[in-house]
Amino acid sequence: MKNTKVKKRLKRIQIRKYAPEDFDYLLKFLEEIDGDFYPPLSKRRELIQYLREDLINPNVTLVVEYDRNIIGVANLQLDCPSFGECYINTLGISAEHRRQGLGSRLMTDILNEAVILKYKKIKVRTWSTNKAGINLYTKFDFCIDHIIKNDRSHGVDSIYFWKKP
Repeated sequence: MKNTKVKKRLKRIQIRKYAPEDFDYLLKFLEEIDGDFYPPLSKRRELIQYLREDLINPNVTLVVEYDRNIIGVANLQLDCPSFGECYINTLGISAEHRRQGLGSRLMTDILNEAVILKYKKIKVRTWSTNKAGINLYTKFDFCIDHIIKNDRSHGVDSIYFWKKP
């Protein structure tokens, strides 16, 4: 019975490109998942500034929508087009919707955007204690480029990954 409910719920989930009317909803979502990042996004700069400068055009931002709420986001920064590289800046799913395959669906769609835009290399980074992120990137054949030891704090490294689409 539970499996049937999950399947029905997943059918109501839509992954689509960010639209300007999503701004307040996406800001609310970022506030929800802020503490899931290390360091939290809000420690890097104000969330509204982060949203305006990193997640909105000209970058490609996809949102996961369920019952008119944003429950996930992925962002592809397009700031190195002359080098044929792009960067997955943010990828997150709300805590209550994790472990349902949404991260994989979102990753597939954001990688497809990179292919459509003809990027030759996709980069991403995470922290060494983010096991879910590391597993997702490995699942999608990202390779470790380099690691910066203790970059985020004592015992927490930054791991840089890359892949070809």
